[in-house]
Amino acid sequence: MPTEPWPALASDGFHNANGWRVLRVSAENAVIEVAHNEAWRREEMFEAASAFLVLILPMVLLLIWGLRQSLAKGFAPLEDLTAGIAGRPPADLSPVPEAGLPDELHPLAHGLNQYIARVSALRDAERAFIANASHELRTPVAAIRARLDLSQDADARATLPMLDALTRRVERLLQLSRSEAGLGLGRGPADLIRITRLLLRETGAGQIRFDDGDLEAVQVAADPDALAILLRNLIENAVEHGSGQVLLRIREAPGAGAEVLIENPTSGTEFHDQAFAKRPGSTGTGLGLTISAELASAMGAKITRRIADGMARVEISLPGASAPSAGQGDQSPS
Repeated sequence: MPTEPWPALASDGFHNANGWRVLRVSAENAVIEVAHNEAWRREEMFEAASAFLVLILPMVLLLIWGLRQSLAKGFAPLEDLTAGIAGRPPADLSPVPEAGLPDELHPLAHGLNQYIARVSALRDAERAFIANASHELRTPVAAIRARLDLSQDADARATLPMLDALTRRVERLLQLSRSEAGLGLGRGPADLIRITRLLLRETGAGQIRFDDGDLEAVQVAADPDALAILLRNLIENAVEHGSGQVLLRIREAPGAGAEVLIENPTSGTEFHDQAFAKRPGSTGTGLGLTISAELASAMGAKITRRIADGMARVEISLPGASAPSAGQGDQSPS
């Protein structure tokens, strides 16, 4: 009787029988059968695989860490370049620095700089055209207005408001070109009180209540011409779009500088910051707030605007400046 736990096998080769893996080989006058218990085989294979994983897993993790470090180091210059470009303000058309970049990124940076140079040239040409056209239009428009002002023809005199509107548009375009050219980069000093009083005499103070805080002079670090354009645009915007008296108040800021508040009733609900954007019925050019924002940024001033409870409120924070030295005199807009 056989003592093996599997049944008799009729042929040579590998066989699976009763949970055993059996190899049967026939020889001269003998039959050899060698078997492994399949449960024991699976247990041994599991132990071998576990030992292999224990040995190979740290190597795999080390390989993954090394690849991540290598990729991060390799892509770091590209990420820095991307972050530098994404963080630029819209008006920044300076070339992208090529020094320190890997050889693979030099063609990209070079091509981008060529594109920036073309955009900058187009913007310069646009600014030059606007400035030249605006400047050339001022004289003939002024001459035409002077002739019509002397005319006794009612129809001719009826065109004066249209000429005045055209004059304001020409002046706005000229101001925009000057602000984009960096007019506000001068640091003064400028006398805020004196400039404001000059502007009120020119624009008419009938709709404006001026509160100077009993200050005789306030020196701020701003170009006088830029400051005058900034204030004029904000004051005219308040007068034109407001529905009541405009409050103009000046206070010395805690520490240094000055704060200007322009407040007026309004039926609007929001400010239009986009260039040439106007609310329905407006006779303006839609450039006043754009010019003001450009100049404020150039002179380091901060403008905050909000409309709440039917009141439009514009606050300007101007950096302070020391009083002019002897012989320098007060500066006023030219």
